[in-house]
Amino acid sequence: MYDITAAIRFAQAGGLYTYNAGFAGAIGGYAKGAILAGVATTAVWLNTTDDNLTDPEGSDSAGWVNLLEDPKRIFLRQKNNLSDLQNKGTARDNLQVYSKEQSDQRYVHQEGDTLSGGLTFENDSILAWIRNTDWAKIGFKNDSDADTDSYMWFETADNGNEYFKWRHRLAGGRVKDLMNLKWDTLNILVNAVINGCLGIGTTNALGGSSIVFD
Repeated sequence: MYDITAAIRFAQAGGLYTYNAGFAGAIGGYAKGAILAGVATTAVWLNTTDDNLTDPEGSDSAGWVNLLEDPKRIFLRQKNNLSDLQNKGTARDNLQVYSKEQSDQRYVHQEGDTLSGGLTFENDSILAWIRNTDWAKIGFKNDSDADTDSYMWFETADNGNEYFKWRHRLAGGRVKDLMNLKWDTLNILVNAVINGCLGIGTTNALGGSSIVFD
């Protein structure tokens, strides 16, 4: 009676027995679904066949699988560093972590790239070229759909000698300047055709409403 109650207490406490050849022979083999502890703590054996007399850690271990080795690959092993993922592509998509090939297709390279589609800014982002303490920037001012003073702005800074230049590069590499816009001067270097009205303001360097022909 003591042996029986001791065995019950052992099982209720979560204990597992190791393989016992004498016990296996006495009961006609372990039943399918039986679980045994390994001799070492690196194994927990599950029996998958009826009337199994084999030793799970012997030379003939037919019918036994080590649950700690995850035979059905249910778990990821820490030492494998995710190499045992069955579907790496789906896992990357779920984690939003992509391979180099996927990243090349999704993101613009910092060192330069070619876009196959448009680039849209939906906020107050700007395009800026910054060298030393000088810069050139492009932006768009729009406070709301009701904003009656929305505009695209161009800006240079910061010494006063930076300016805008429009130019055209001809075949062969020769550059032709078309127009220069400095903070106090607009210099048009090609013919200008005006199809609308031309208004001359009163605020100019010559004073009054003046037109000068060089």
